[in-house]
Amino acid sequence: MRVFEKTRASTEGELDTKSVAELFEADRKDYKVIDNAAVQMRPEELEKICDISRLKERQHRLIHGKIPITFDAESEYSKSYVYQRKLFARYGAASGVDPRKIWPSEEEIKSAKTLNSLKFTMNVDDVLNRVQYNKERAAFLEAKSRER
Repeated sequence: MRVFEKTRASTEGELDTKSVAELFEADRKDYKVIDNAAVQMRPEELEKICDISRLKERQHRLIHGKIPITFDAESEYSKSYVYQRKLFARYGAASGVDPRKIWPSEEEIKSAKTLNSLKFTMNVDDVLNRVQYNKERAAFLEAKSRER
């Protein structure tokens, strides 16, 4: 990687008196090459410098298919129980979330069962009986229509 350093500042008067080619050549001479061995950057540092998207780190990681950071000092939501569960649901053990902490409690299981019983008043046996009844009725009606 070649790194350049500007040796002198250009003046405003140069724009009026020189052609574009002369300005380009003069500007090129104003830079000197710094020793390549003196400047060693890791790929992560170089990528961070070259990234001009202005995305937050979490958004950048999501776009590039990486696991978002689990702790975001800006947001209380990222520390919440709900976020931790969603993170574990999407990324599994790679998320770094301890599943023992996000496992539902007995109270949550009871409330979910109560809610489901209110939503779905029929249990599985009733549903199967109704399906069987509908099949038998459809067969009976089809047989009756053939008799005519």
